[in-house]
Amino acid sequence: MAYNQLYQLGPWRVYPNINCLKSKSDTRQLDNKSMQLLLLLIQEAGSTVSKEQIFEHLWKGKCVSNDILSVTISKIRKALDDNARQPIYIKTLPNEGYILVASVKEITNTRSRYINKTRLLTILIVMCLLLIALVTGYFTQSIKTNEAPALNIGSIAVLPFDDLSVKQNNQYFADGLSDAIINQLSQINSLKVISRYSSFIYREKYSAPEIGDALQVDALLDGSVQKLDEKTRITVRIVSTQNGQLLWSNAFDSDNRNNFQLQDTISEAIYTLIQPNIDRASTHNTARQSQTINAQAYEWYLMGNIIGVNARHTH
Repeated sequence: MAYNQLYQLGPWRVYPNINCLKSKSDTRQLDNKSMQLLLLLIQEAGSTVSKEQIFEHLWKGKCVSNDILSVTISKIRKALDDNARQPIYIKTLPNEGYILVASVKEITNTRSRYINKTRLLTILIVMCLLLIALVTGYFTQSIKTNEAPALNIGSIAVLPFDDLSVKQNNQYFADGLSDAIINQLSQINSLKVISRYSSFIYREKYSAPEIGDALQVDALLDGSVQKLDEKTRITVRIVSTQNGQLLWSNAFDSDNRNNFQLQDTISEAIYTLIQPNIDRASTHNTARQSQTINAQAYEWYLMGNIIGVNARHTH
């Protein structure tokens, strides 16, 4: 029987959860055993409840005398203002048990339902907040996990970038970009950077361990350039020469008019990746100066630079 259920027994309202009987003008308190017995009689209202049932229900088969049961019944009768000789609530059946003779009805506990609904709503809100916190924490952790950590690289070779453009007419730009990255990385004192004359001979496909053994470097940096209409996409990656494992990769997109700024962005990203605590002032100054360069002039510069380098290398 639910202890949050209320009952109306004559003028008395029974509150099992607080072991209390209330009328319009009075309040009576019962002990726990007395309330349990009253609830049992209410549950079996109109039917005889044997002493054996009562002993089993209240005392779980423990050895209890009839006197204790009689005292418990007396407490209930006293609280109800009942008389054993002329009972209006509980009638004694000699050698059998007891019977509740008064009418009883369940009372809808609207307050209890309201409290239950409020508790349920509170639980749902708390669960939603916890779910939001967990999801937020998960994605925050995922973002932190996906942030590229600083690479422990002591030496690197920059390979010529591939031209993936449809017309295959931007190799000068790809080579110029590789050459510019070599120049930028050479500014890091703690990093050994292989010159283009040694690294560019590996334009054909070789395995990372093979190139690493030949050039004695920890990692390789390569990538690709793809121009489509007015857009340029440059993909850069760093690979370990020990086992060919991809250590880092990223894609950079730009308008063709801002390719020189795109080069600065790529150099900045690689700088930060290899040596995150490096002073960025010189790089920022270079980026600001490059904003004044005409885009077409920059293309001509790269083309002329590669032609000049190739000519020197040929002779």
